[in-house]
Order: sequence, then C-alpha cells, then structure tokens
Amino acid sequence: KSGQTLLVASGTYDFGRGTQQEPAPLTMKPGVPIQGAGAETTVLNLDSTTDPDGAGILGADNAALSGFTIQSADSVTFHITLTGASTIADNRFIDLCDRCSSTAVRVRGNGAPILTGNTFGQIEAGLTTALRVEETASPTITRNTFTGNETAIEILSSAAPMIEANTIIGNQVGLSILGSSNPDLGGGERASNGGNILSCNTTADVTLADTVQTIHAQRNAWDHLPPTVSSEPGSGIDIVGGGIDVAESSTVSPRCLTEAPTVPLNLIATARSQNQISLSWSPAVDNFGEINYQIERCQEANCTGFEQIAVITETKLDDTGLSAATAYTYRVRAVDVDDNVSPASNTAGATTPDQSAPTPPSNLTANAVSETQINLSWGASTDDVAVTGYRIERCQGVNCTNFVEIGQPTGTTFNNIGLSAGTTYSYRVRAVDAANNASGYSNTATVRTLDTTAPTTPGNLTAGAVSETQINLS
Repeated sequence: KSGQTLLVASGTYDFGRGTQQEPAPLTMKPGVPIQGAGAETTVLNLDSTTDPDGAGILGADNAALSGFTIQSADSVTFHITLTGASTIADNRFIDLCDRCSSTAVRVRGNGAPILTGNTFGQIEAGLTTALRVEETASPTITRNTFTGNETAIEILSSAAPMIEANTIIGNQVGLSILGSSNPDLGGGERASNGGNILSCNTTADVTLADTVQTIHAQRNAWDHLPPTVSSEPGSGIDIVGGGIDVAESSTVSPRCLTEAPTVPLNLIATARSQNQISLSWSPAVDNFGEINYQIERCQEANCTGFEQIAVITETKLDDTGLSAATAYTYRVRAVDVDDNVSPASNTAGATTPDQSAPTPPSNLTANAVSETQINLSWGASTDDVAVTGYRIERCQGVNCTNFVEIGQPTGTTFNNIGLSAGTTYSYRVRAVDAANNASGYSNTATVRTLDTTAPTTPGNLTAGAVSETQINLS
C-alpha cells in the first residue's frame, strides 16, 4: 500500500515470459518504495518483457527503487522507464552482454524523478546508453557513477535535467546533448552546483549537436584546463561542438588511469654530418590521445647505458652537438599525460663522419746532413679526432712546383735519403686523419745537399816560356 516499504531479501529474481519467471514488466506502485537488501546481494534479472516499448520495469509517482543490481538480456530495451516522480537510488545497472543495445533508465514525458547513488555499467558489462532523458522530462541526476558505457547520458528533445556531482569516466561518450534540450551541469536554471567529473571518455566527454542555447556546465572537473573543444570527436577531446559555459572549471585529480601507449616502431638513425644524427619513427597510439616521446641515447654500438636526451611531441629529432667519428645508439619510448610509459622501441645506431681536416703542420725545417740525405722536422698538427699521419712531398730546385709525394710518416720527422750531392731540393708537408681528410700544406723548406768530394787531379801539366816575362801553362 501507499506509504509502506516493500523489503526484498537477498537473492536473484527472474522476470520475463517464462513459466518459472515473474511476469515482466514489473510495475511499481505509486507511493510504495521497493528496497532490496543491497546491490551486491539482490539481483533483478530482466530476461524478457511484454511491454510494447521493451521496458523491464515501469516507474510510478512517489515510488522508489533502491538496493538492487538490475541486469538485462538483449531482448529488454529499457531496464526502467520513468514518467513520474520516482526515486531510483543506490542501484547497479549492467548488461549480461557488453552493450546489449539496451538503455538502463529512460525518463520521458514530464517525468521528474531523482536518480542518485546509482552505478551504471562496468568494464565489459557496459550499456549502449546508461541514462536517456527525452521529451520534456526534468530529472535530478546526482552522485551517480557511469563507467564502460557507449553513452553515459543522452539528452533529447526539450529535456532539462539537473546534473550534479556525478562521476562520468571511461565511457565512449560522456554526455550527448541534442537539439533544444537544456541540461544544467552547473550554473544553470536548475541550480546545479556542478561538481561532475568528466574524464577519459574516449570519443568525447560532452558532444553537442544542433543545440539552440548555451549549455551551462560550470564548476566541473575535466581532463584539460581549459577543456579542449573540437568540431570532430577523437581521443583526448573534452567537448565536441560549441555553445557551452565551462566557467570555473578544474582538472581531474588524479586523472583517469589509462593504458600505456603502444611501442614506437621503425626507429631509424641517419648521420647527417659530423655533429648531427637525424632520428625518425612511426607514431605510438594512446587511448587518451596525447603522447610525448622520450629519446634515449648511449655512445658506441651495442651500448646499454642509455640516458634521456629529449622529450618531444613530434616523431623526428635532429640530435646535434655530437662528436665526429663517434658511434651512437638510440631508442624511443612513448609517454602519455598520465605518465604511462611504453616499452622501448627498437634500437637504431649511426656513426658520425669525420669531415674536419687537421691543422697544417708548422715550422717545417730541412737540414742537409750529407751529400745524399736531408732530414726534415715540423710542428705537429691537431685534429678533432686524431692525426693518423703526414704526407711528405718534394720537388727539385728553388721555387719548383712539381711536387711528388715521397713518404708517409706517422711522426713529425722524416729522413730523405738517396739524394744527389750538391743538389737543391724543396719540401712541403700535410697532415691526414683516419677519414683521409688532408690538411693544408706547411711552409716550404729548401736546402742543398752537401758536396764533400774533391775534383780529380789535373794531368799532363805543361809549361812553355813565351817571353822574358811570360810562361803559359796547359
């Protein structure tokens, strides 16, 4: 009777059209609260219904339903249809299959029920639509949790629900607001204080289509501050559409837990110069959409002591300021906004070339030590990697130009032997490194070999007197 509470003991209660089932729809009585022993232990199983609209339970004015798990199969379109001022509190709504094309609660007509403390959906048992508000209904929706559903709340026609302090996380769409509906999520005509958490809904937290007035959504918590707005849905988007008042927004703390991004693939390292290696890789994917990349590097091939050198958003990097002729190895990790880090990519390595020539040798000197040997010495060259040797060039004569290479010493001295006595030679030297980069030439040093051999003895000397005062020799 009206004013009395119907208490339901723990257990599973089957409703449908079978011979062993209670008939469905279950019709609530005006003024009669139905109270289960608790959602963990008291289950209303809606298998099928004779209601022409597919409702498993029909609400009534001033009635209440609380303390149940309410689940349905695919043949039940709506778990509950409400048209009056019922109270639906502290229940759990799930499907027996994942998103079985059903809606947990439909509010229609001029219905103004209160929905509070309920849980709609769960991972792998979400609903196609958790809560649907249509026509001119104006329910009060507070302190409910929506998780794992295709759409958490769908608002149609001219409906005007008050939505306050709900947790709407991990659905495909948080709220879908259509046409001339006018929900109050905070700061609107229904005096909602906001306080809703809208986070990690994979398509969007809120979508607006063909709305004709500004939707009030003040004092709510989003994944971004200010909330991200786009004309197209996508991972990481807070609001799709426009015309929404999000004053006094805040960010969710902590943000919803997300899986780590996928592994970046196809890392390639290419040496561009002696001081730069360019990296590129295929992008990772994250269920929240925002990804940074941590670039790690170590020196030498097959090294393991990686250190982070950069965090960027792009899928390429020019690593500059490197040492010439040095091997570097790289790997990349993806990290999302919740600091979930992917495994490392493949490693890729490259060796910078040596494109810098040594400095020219200095102070070349040439010293003739015998008729056949000239000794050379010079100041050492320097190189950004290492000088590996010198090239000695020689030509014969003063100011000659037809130099020919005659030696490749590794030190800064060279003894040139097998020369001709009393002959002038000119020398110059240049340095080389392991990459065969050659320096400029040293100064030119010119010297004449010694001549220590006396001429042969003249022979057949004759003397003839030709006058009183002259003798001729031959």
